Amino acid sequence: MYYWREKEGDFLSLIKSTNILLRGPRQAGKTTLLKEMAKRLNAYYYTLDEPNTLFIFERDPSSLVKGDVVFIDEIQESPNAGRVLRYLTDHFADVRFVFSGSGAFDIKYSISSYLVGRVRPLLLLPLSFKEFVKWRSPALFDWYSKYCGMFYSFLEGGPFPSASPLPALEPLFREYVLYGGFPKVVLSEDKEAELRSLVDFMIDKDVVRFFGLRNREKLWTVLKNLAYRSGKLLDYSSLGVDYKTAVHYVSILQGNHLIELLPSYSKNPSVELRKAKKVVFYDSGFRRSLIPLESGFVLEEFVFRQLLPSFYWRDRHKHEVDFIYKGIPVEVKKGGKVGRGFYAYLRYYAPKRAVILHLSWEVKEERYRETTVLHWPIYLL
Repeated sequence: MYYWREKEGDFLSLIKSTNILLRGPRQAGKTTLLKEMAKRLNAYYYTLDEPNTLFIFERDPSSLVKGDVVFIDEIQESPNAGRVLRYLTDHFADVRFVFSGSGAFDIKYSISSYLVGRVRPLLLLPLSFKEFVKWRSPALFDWYSKYCGMFYSFLEGGPFPSASPLPALEPLFREYVLYGGFPKVVLSEDKEAELRSLVDFMIDKDVVRFFGLRNREKLWTVLKNLAYRSGKLLDYSSLGVDYKTAVHYVSILQGNHLIELLPSYSKNPSVELRKAKKVVFYDSGFRRSLIPLESGFVLEEFVFRQLLPSFYWRDRHKHEVDFIYKGIPVEVKKGGKVGRGFYAYLRYYAPKRAVILHLSWEVKEERYRETTVLHWPIYLL
């Protein structure tokens, strides 16, 4: 059974005019999406997981080109994929191609360097909360979408939003931040066991074996230390291995779309720290599976996943704002008062709009100098 994904619209729009390179972590649902799109477009679908197809791909790729649209999945299985894909796109200009692969294939094979100007990248991640609500509770989805639409309209300059409490959404929120959004986990009856199995498989196949890493334990050491430090500034010396190894492993994990290094937002180099980056996991369930205790950064991870792409802000006085999304400061309030950094940012830049996210259902308008501050339920992102 196929379940809706937000990227459908982007995919169908792009394929009208260009080739697509679909990327993302293993088990994010790329193959399922590709098969559904191939069905809708009446396209030919191939996967290099099949030995015969891989053999033909490397020796006679032209014979795979049938029809106006061709999908080729699991391209990481061929070390020659970059050259073959460039050949296909150059020699069949009237055909639309969709290429897809799992993990950090581009780091090892530099496929993107062969396809500059020939494809548009499209990233498919584990489910967003919007997708998760649609999958788990279609009855709530229209209500949820309505108020989410008001929120994002406000960010774009629209009217001040409103929302009505719906406590039934809270258990879904807790499930999402606990187990994350990998499709197999979302649909599993035993989510904890499925999550552990998925994490082990992804790390062993996409990282250890694919990159030929000799010391699996060092990788797990780095992963666990990153999990404890999610939401904090990245310090390579704190990851339990030598600096060169830490940089290499972090690069691989980022290339696999398991973590992201959140850049700082900077307009004034004399005020902000531009080089320091925060480490954040794309999937809260993946991160939680690595450590025995809950970290205090689950809410920030949730917000990061919903507000892509975004930045954080920090100045030389250690004032911080959790996220800057399209120039709008977004602070995540776990309890107590909002930090001084949020209002410092408002004083520095005087944005027209700002957001404080919290765990209650209260919607409130606050005026701070020239800024309209929206207090908004974190569930409605």
